[in-house]
Amino acid sequence: MLLYITTGEARDREVRPLHTIPETVNALFYLAMREHARPAVVRHWADEQWVSDPDWRFDRQVIRVALFLSGNLQVGAEDRVAVFGPLRPMWLYVDFAVQGLRGVPVGLSHDLSDDQLGEAVRDSGARVAVATDAVSATRLLALRQAAGIPDTIILPDRSDEGTNGIVGHGFLWDRSQVLDTPERAQNWRGEARKAEPDDVAGIHYAARADGTLDRVEFSHGDAIDFVRDRVLQCAPQAEDVVLFEAVGVTPTVRMAWYTYVGDGQSVLTLPSGRPHTQPSEVGATKLVASAPWLQGLASKFDDVTGRTTQQRMRALLGEGLRWVEPSARLAPEVERRLFEAGIPLPAAVPQSQPGP
Repeated sequence: MLLYITTGEARDREVRPLHTIPETVNALFYLAMREHARPAVVRHWADEQWVSDPDWRFDRQVIRVALFLSGNLQVGAEDRVAVFGPLRPMWLYVDFAVQGLRGVPVGLSHDLSDDQLGEAVRDSGARVAVATDAVSATRLLALRQAAGIPDTIILPDRSDEGTNGIVGHGFLWDRSQVLDTPERAQNWRGEARKAEPDDVAGIHYAARADGTLDRVEFSHGDAIDFVRDRVLQCAPQAEDVVLFEAVGVTPTVRMAWYTYVGDGQSVLTLPSGRPHTQPSEVGATKLVASAPWLQGLASKFDDVTGRTTQQRMRALLGEGLRWVEPSARLAPEVERRLFEAGIPLPAAVPQSQPGP
């Protein structure tokens, strides 16, 4: 299936809705999950092996997270749910789930200092925070103990049942499986369809170079504009593999996964916890990479020119790579060196703070 840009021209009435880019992230997710054309929507590294979530399982995980948040924690429209930590599948589940509740998922960059983390949680007004790894869980627990925020923390690798505001992932999945009925899932879909393009789709906090806090807010319409731009610049193809080298989440990284989940064809590869995964190793056709990684790549070409540069690039990145998405804006000199080496960068990257 290939998304294309909707025009005002008359269309065959039998063309399925998936073949147009809708107006909200919620609608994009719903259409992508109807098709199940790819072997997996997310492939991640866990227990020393690759684990794959096909569309149907990924869809259920998002719905179950949403049902738990609404049924157990009363999260609803305009409520904020913060996510703290490096990129893991739970990051994606919570992002899509909260948007479907017409709430606002709040990203907290995992390299925030303790003071910045507290400031971001207070400023966001998030009642619930989700930690994606053990280190982030420890820091959220310390914040809650010291400052009493947020009200509830959802932590990995624990079975807590919500006592004193602590919920383990194990309890979340057990409880959400009970809540996951066709009627409740349909109600979530119905609520998700009420979202409008101007509604806030996400907020993100990161540290600026001067130590102050950077806050970025984007609407569903902003995210869809990003999706449309990327589809125009590098159309999805069957069996696309997208490597997310950037484990530090930024607004650009979030909108990138909306794009690749939404196209209904790409497999998102999240190698967090598996060091030194190269694009050529996983057969990546697209790469979402951090600024430091791309800066290091640019430095490899400093003493090479012309044809040798192209050969060296392909050895590092693989023959099939045709798109590289920086997690944030690069320095002009880095962009120039990568351009000279033939790295297929987007024409423009949204302004946001570089993340690891």
